[in-house]
Amino acid sequence: MLLGSFKSFIQCEQCVALTKRRFCATTKRSSANLNRFLKTFSDRRYSTSSRPLDSRWLKPEGTDTGVVVHNSLSKQKVPLILPTNSGRTATWYCCGPTVYDSAHIGHGSSYLRFDLIRRILMHVFNIDVVMVMGITDIDDKIINRAHELGTSMEAVTREYETEFDKDMSALHILPPTVRTRVTEHIPQILQFIQRIIDNGYGYVTETGNVYFNVRKYSRYGHLSKKTLEDGEEKKSEEKGHSHDFALWKAAKPDEPWWDSPWGRGRPGWHIECSTMASEIFGAKLDIHSGGCDLLFPHHENEIAQSVAYHGCEQWANYWLHTGHLYLKPGEPKMSKSLKNIISIGELLQTYTADQFRLCCMLEHYRADIQYSEDTMLEAVNLSNRLSTFFSTCTAYIHGQLDCSPIQEAKLMQSLKDTKAKVHRALADDFKIYIALYAITDLIHEVNKELTSNVKVVPGPRSPAVIAAVYAYLSRMLDIFGLNIPGVQAYQESSPVHLPSLLDSVVAFRSTVRQFAIGDKPTSEQAGSKKEIHKPLLKACDNLRQDMGLSGVRVMDLAKGSSWEITSSVAKKTNQESEERKKTEGQLEPDKLKIED
Repeated sequence: MLLGSFKSFIQCEQCVALTKRRFCATTKRSSANLNRFLKTFSDRRYSTSSRPLDSRWLKPEGTDTGVVVHNSLSKQKVPLILPTNSGRTATWYCCGPTVYDSAHIGHGSSYLRFDLIRRILMHVFNIDVVMVMGITDIDDKIINRAHELGTSMEAVTREYETEFDKDMSALHILPPTVRTRVTEHIPQILQFIQRIIDNGYGYVTETGNVYFNVRKYSRYGHLSKKTLEDGEEKKSEEKGHSHDFALWKAAKPDEPWWDSPWGRGRPGWHIECSTMASEIFGAKLDIHSGGCDLLFPHHENEIAQSVAYHGCEQWANYWLHTGHLYLKPGEPKMSKSLKNIISIGELLQTYTADQFRLCCMLEHYRADIQYSEDTMLEAVNLSNRLSTFFSTCTAYIHGQLDCSPIQEAKLMQSLKDTKAKVHRALADDFKIYIALYAITDLIHEVNKELTSNVKVVPGPRSPAVIAAVYAYLSRMLDIFGLNIPGVQAYQESSPVHLPSLLDSVVAFRSTVRQFAIGDKPTSEQAGSKKEIHKPLLKACDNLRQDMGLSGVRVMDLAKGSSWEITSSVAKKTNQESEERKKTEGQLEPDKLKIED
C-alpha cells in the first residue's frame, strides 16, 4: 500500500513534501534513506523502454545478459549485450592511477565501486570479466615529483605503484586481470599515432609535437555533449583548434624521451589508454570505465583517436563513470593538487575496509559521496548490525538461543521475496543500495522472530530456515566483498582450526560462569556465595575483555555463551589495554545475571 502510494505521488512534484512526511512517519527511515528511496522511483521513470535509444550509441549485436546499465554515451539505461561467441565474457578497460603520490579515498571509492560491479557481473550474472587496468608511469606530475625528490622517474613510479597495490588489497579490491604500463608500450604507441596521421586525423608541428585534429572527427563531443564551439579556435601555428590534443609531445630539457619519426619526445596522456586497450582487446571493447572527471577530455579524446585508428563506428560499447567523493557540500572534489585529501592509509587507521565499502554501497555508483563522520557512522552501525545478526543466527542454530516457535512459512516467503528484490536491484544498473534495503528488511523480519520480548513458549525449533537465511545473506555479502561474518576468512588463512579452538575456550569460560552463577541463592546464602564466586566471575570478565582486544567478541546467552570475530580487530589500541590493566583491581565483576 505504501509503495503504491509512492508510485502515484512521486509523479507529482507538489506532492513530494506530503509523501516524504507520510513515508518517514510510516517507516521510521532517516532522511538520507528517504532521499535514496525517492531516487529509486525517480530512476524508474526513465526506463529503457520509455525513450528511443540515442542515435550516438549503436546497440551491439549479441546476447542480452539481463542486466541494464546507464551508458554515459547514450545518457540513459540500455541493455548490456555481449558478443554471442564470447561465452558470456566481458572485456573491460579501467583507467588506472597516475603513480606520482599516495592514493586517497576519492580514488579508493571509485575503484571500490567498480570492484562491486565486477563482482556482481561475475557472481550474480555469471559473466566472466577480463579487466585491463592501465598505469600511467610517464606524466608531467611524475617528472616534477622525481625532480623534487632528486630521484629517477622509475623510482617514483615503482614506489607509488607498489603502494597503490597495497592500498587496493587493503580495501579488498580485486586485482585486474591484466596490468599495462605506458612505458612498456612505446613502440605500440608510435605505431598507433602513425596510423592516425596516415588516416588523416593527426598533424605534426614544426616543433615536433603531434596533435589530433578534432575537426576531422565529426562525432567529437558525443560523449561529453560538448561542441567545437565550446572552445575558441586558436589561429596559432602550433594548434589548429583549442580542442586539438597532443598525441606526442616533443622533448623538453631534463625530461625523459624516446625516439620517434617526429623527433625525440614522449606520449600524450590520452593516447596511452587507447593503445594499451587496443593492444589487448583489438578494435572492439565491451566496457570502459573511470571517474566522472575523466569523461572530458580524456574519454572523449580516447573515443576520437580509437575510432580514427580502427576505422570503426563504435569502439567501446559501454561507458561507466563513478561519482566524486567530497569532504563537504559545495567544496571541490578530493584531489591531490588541491591538498584536500585523506589517504587510504589514514582512513584505515580509523575505519575498517568493510565499513568504507558499506559507505560506498549506501549510494549509487554514479552518485557523489559526501565523506563525513555521519556517513561513516551510518556504515559502522550497519556493519555492527550485520555482525550481530549473524552471531544471533549462529547462536539459534547451535541451540544457544531460546525463542517462541518461528513462523517458518512466513520467513521462507520473505527470503524468497528478498532474493527477487536483490536480483532486480542489481540487474537495474547495479542499485546496490536498494539491495541493501531488501537485505536489512529481511534481517528485521528474522530479528523479530529471534529476539521477541514476549515470554518464550516451548515448541519446535526451526534451525533450517534460519540457516537458509544465514547462507543466502553470507553469500551475498561475500559477493559484495564484505568479510563481516569473519569466521571463513580465518579458517582459510590459519593453519590452526580457529573456530574449534574458540569453541573450546568459550565453552570453558561458560562452564566456569554457569558454576559461579549457580542456582538462585537464598537470602542467607546470597552474601557469602557472591563473595565466593566473585573471583571466578571476575576471571570470566577479564577473559572476555582480553578476547575482545584480540578481535573476538563473547556474548553470554541463556544457555551458555557464543562468540564472533569482530570486524575491527586492529582498532583496539595499546592504550585501552594499558588502561584496563591499571584499573584491573577496580573492575566490577559479573552481576550474577545473564547479560546479552
